[in-house]
This record gives sequence, structure tokens and C-alpha cells, in this order.
Amino acid sequence: MFVLKHWITNALLFQSAWFAGLFFQAQALWFMLLCCALMVVGHSNRQLNVVLALCGSVIGMSVEFAAVKIGLLSYQGVETLPLWLWVLWIALILTVNHALQKLLTLKSPLLLITFLVCAPPSYLGAANFDVVSISQPWYVFWPLFGALWSIGFFLIVKFNRILWGTRLAQQRPNW
Repeated sequence: MFVLKHWITNALLFQSAWFAGLFFQAQALWFMLLCCALMVVGHSNRQLNVVLALCGSVIGMSVEFAAVKIGLLSYQGVETLPLWLWVLWIALILTVNHALQKLLTLKSPLLLITFLVCAPPSYLGAANFDVVSISQPWYVFWPLFGALWSIGFFLIVKFNRILWGTRLAQQRPNW
């Protein structure tokens, strides 16, 4: 069976989903789902990564929901959260055990700081394309949303580490 041998393929699939979401939002849903399916097929432990993606995306969407509710941002055309955003979170989480694997070996404080610094620019970029509206100046948005996002993604990373200690990690690769 086909397994992605290179982290670059996983990263390119995520970036393809990200740019499709950026430029086409809901119209790109089918393409984003295809990218996610290819990412799942490319994992050696599909069951573990599907569980991580589904549970982790709930954490990710909770971060987005909190950001919308406290007035940090809003998404164009919807009152709360668009479906394509959930699929984008799934795609991101499918990179955790592949393209992001080396990054996630950093110690917790450095990992949190990395997420705090690196996550907000994606949203600021999306705001330039009117995909998302940011209601605060960038210098207020960046640390607040960065902290929220880094805590959420840190929880996803911790959940992933818990999963690796379960029977899902011990099962035969693929299903």
C-alpha cells in the first residue's frame, strides 16, 4: 500500500489545502477534502492519525470559536465558523506526525513561543484577502490570538503524545 515517504509531500498537500482555502474558501472544499484523504493514505498509522485529526480539529475549532466570540476575528459570509475551516484544521493536524514531526520535538516553552510567533501571520495574510476580518490592530491581535492558538495547538500535541501511548500506536500500520 502507498505510504508517503517524504515529509515534503505531506507539507505540500497541506499548503495546497491552505492556499485553496485562502483563495476559494467553500468552493475549495472538495479539493481540501481530497488533500486530507491523500494525507491520510500517506500515513503509516492511519487509524491513529484519523483519531488525532478528528479530535484535534475539535480543539482547533474551539480556538477559532473562542477568537470569534471574544471579538478577535470573524469569517466572511458566516456568523460563526465556516466548514472549510474545519477541513483546514484537519489538514493541519494531519501534518503533526509527518511534516511537523521534527518541530514538535522542541521543549514545551520553545514550542509554545514558536506557535505564538508563527500562527498569527497566516491569519493576518488571510485578512489581506478578505477571508477573515481582524477587529484589532495587528500589535494587539498577534499576541492575543498567538497565545490562544499556541495553547490550543499545544493541547493537540499533548493529545498526540497520549495517543502514541495507546493501543492505536501499537496496532499494525495501516488498516
